[in-house]
Amino acid sequence: MGWTGYWHGLVAPLLGLGFMVACMVLMYFVMRGHVRHVEQALEILRKRFARGEISQEEFENRRRVLDA
Repeated sequence: MGWTGYWHGLVAPLLGLGFMVACMVLMYFVMRGHVRHVEQALEILRKRFARGEISQEEFENRRRVLDA
């Protein structure tokens, strides 16, 4: 069988699986960072509304943009 059979039978599938796992981990961290930024933006928006810096209409419009 030699090295060619070993490569196709064991190493290549393991490399493919490792690549897929690495992609999923990367996607997880990217999405987690995005969610954190949206939460921070919403908190700032709530504080500005509470201080009276923006109207309720402006608050709702900006919140909808962030939720999209």
